[in-house]
Amino acid sequence: MGPGSDRKEREMATALITGANRGLGLEFVRQLSGARWKVFATCRHPGQADALRALAGDAGRDIEVHALDTGDPKAIGALSAAVGEQAIDMLICNAGVTKMRQARITGAPGERIQDVDDALWLEVLRTNAIGPLRVAAAFADRVAASERRLMAFLSSRMSLPGQNTSGGSYLYRSTKAALNAIVKNLSIELAPRGVTCVALHPGWVRTDMGGAGASVSPEESVSRVLKILLDPKLPKKAQFLDYLGESVPW
Repeated sequence: MGPGSDRKEREMATALITGANRGLGLEFVRQLSGARWKVFATCRHPGQADALRALAGDAGRDIEVHALDTGDPKAIGALSAAVGEQAIDMLICNAGVTKMRQARITGAPGERIQDVDDALWLEVLRTNAIGPLRVAAAFADRVAASERRLMAFLSSRMSLPGQNTSGGSYLYRSTKAALNAIVKNLSIELAPRGVTCVALHPGWVRTDMGGAGASVSPEESVSRVLKILLDPKLPKKAQFLDYLGESVPW
């Protein structure tokens, strides 16, 4: 079942999406709002998010744009207050960052992974793992109060040691691995409330992060991911799925 398969349900459904100003986040906003979902779209700098603000201005779309730095607990609290008691059918934690992709332990001093300042490590960890956990905690009650009760977290096959054949990307791989552990923990804690938590590999997507040579368009990736998430047969348990619906051993 796709995001627009039932009119009555479409009009009631609400999503909150982080990192919504570009790439996959923007495409989630486009497809869900086009299917008449109400969307709370967040990004760090709404004033600079021209594509998102233009989309929010389209007639027939119900999009609220809010500022959110997922690494800032005060910003999460402000967003929570702005959303109020609105139930959230689907929370999509999409915001992510990668740094020092090519850094290794060998090479010129200052360019090696061991030369990276702790502040950079913590910035990536806050964005990719701690932030999603804090957002999930802030909105858990409102997800549990919804019809669909879904939490989706954008992870990556790069987080899995068994699928690592190229090395590199220490910060991204390790922090997404931390996110996987968080998703599993959340699924256990929130299961009694009927909340389903899913980690997702969106494919190698043509975004700023994925690069122009990537094999999957944002439109295809998001369309397939939403088909998975909104399938009424989606098991109510923690899973790591790729955008084709295949289970990823984690």
